[in-house]
Amino acid sequence: MPEKTLQNINRISFLFFAVLGATHLLAMLSISNGYMAETAKAIYQILDIPFLLATLIYGGSAFKIGLNKIGLRSQVLTTILVTLLSIIFLLTLYINFFFPDS
Repeated sequence: MPEKTLQNINRISFLFFAVLGATHLLAMLSISNGYMAETAKAIYQILDIPFLLATLIYGGSAFKIGLNKIGLRSQVLTTILVTLLSIIFLLTLYINFFFPDS
């Protein structure tokens, strides 16, 4: 993947990471303080998977940029990184849908 494309993915995923993370954090604080608890709980439960996806894409792209900067442009490392991030995401989906909150 060209370096410019990877940097653009990193910038865009950071925007999603920041916005979803801030919204997720505000929802958690609202739940803990009892402020608009039902709405905050719905937002919290809806945004957990998109926030995780944005986090994994941002973290993975930042890690890949770091590898490129130190000269490790290996296709094997990229495949391992994508596989590991995919396993984390799929495992989280499995836990989220097959073991719902009580």
